[in-house]
Amino acid sequence: MSALSKVIKEINSYSPRKIDSRNLTMGDALQIFTFADHQLEPEWLYQDGEASYDEVVSRTRLLKRAAKELVIKGFRMPNGIGNLPRWRKLGPLSNEVVEAQN
Repeated sequence: MSALSKVIKEINSYSPRKIDSRNLTMGDALQIFTFADHQLEPEWLYQDGEASYDEVVSRTRLLKRAAKELVIKGFRMPNGIGNLPRWRKLGPLSNEVVEAQN
């Protein structure tokens, strides 16, 4: 299962509006980018210090890979999200996402 599919499944588990991974719209992509960005905020990512280092690294990679898959599918990361430091500082996938947009 791809990272994007996992993130969509997670979003669909609580969202009243379901995302169809086979027919993504711009609204779906925006919801996924926003979800990933929100989940990368330190208080969510580190779960108030309860998450282990491995869990944080795994979660970061999953969210960034999902974002990268969206970019590869032709969706652009919103300006307010892609320029945030957490997308640049948290690993090599952030550079690939930004480069894929250009």
